[in-house]
Amino acid sequence: MAKIKLINKLPSKSTSRYEMAHKIELRRLNLEAKAILAGSPDLDAAMKRINRIVEKSSIRKKLVQASDEIYNNAWLKVFEKKIPIVKPATEKQQLVVKLWVDNNEKLHRELMVRYAKEIKAITGKKIKEEITKTEAVQKLRERNGVAQTFARANAINETHTLNATVTKIRDLQIGAESAVWRTMEDDRVRGNPSGKYPDAEPSHFALNNRKFDPTVGILTIDTGEYIMPGEQWGCRCISETTVEVQDAE
Repeated sequence: MAKIKLINKLPSKSTSRYEMAHKIELRRLNLEAKAILAGSPDLDAAMKRINRIVEKSSIRKKLVQASDEIYNNAWLKVFEKKIPIVKPATEKQQLVVKLWVDNNEKLHRELMVRYAKEIKAITGKKIKEEITKTEAVQKLRERNGVAQTFARANAINETHTLNATVTKIRDLQIGAESAVWRTMEDDRVRGNPSGKYPDAEPSHFALNNRKFDPTVGILTIDTGEYIMPGEQWGCRCISETTVEVQDAE
């Protein structure tokens, strides 16, 4: 019997696809707002134009591409010949991915609506001449920066979450009994005493290199809850599963 390590590293393209889809739609809103300020229409007419963009906004295609890449990339394809992975996704697995796509399309729409309301407040003040055009454009630039930052954080978090879920599904498929928690081992790891978040709970720093049951999760030291790598907001941790396979004859 030979032992093979499977590392659930997140495909980089999946995150960038999701992130850029978010950002492109936010930029469209921002550009439309600036055009409105330049034309100085009444507020109702301005918001009708902005609302049309929000209503038509969709990143579903990019979300489907990202989810497909994460699911199909579970571990490295080189192992597929040696490990009996059940390739056809079961209905339950298909539902997991579909719910992820649906939920993230909803999150995107909520972000667009929230940003549209902020634009309405800024353009409203300009149209009512409570602030100058220069001030309004500056405020739009600042709000867009905040929205873009959140879009990136959300894309990273959601793709890591799906990656964790898919890895758990794969571990169940091959009957894996043990995995090892791996952090990024940098100053952003939760609970790192010399890092940016030394007091974060649960501490992921304390979980590094610890073995756990991949079908259940790892029991945290400080909060007593079971979690999976990549499952919590902003978590970049991954799991390393070791499996035994029959040697080729």
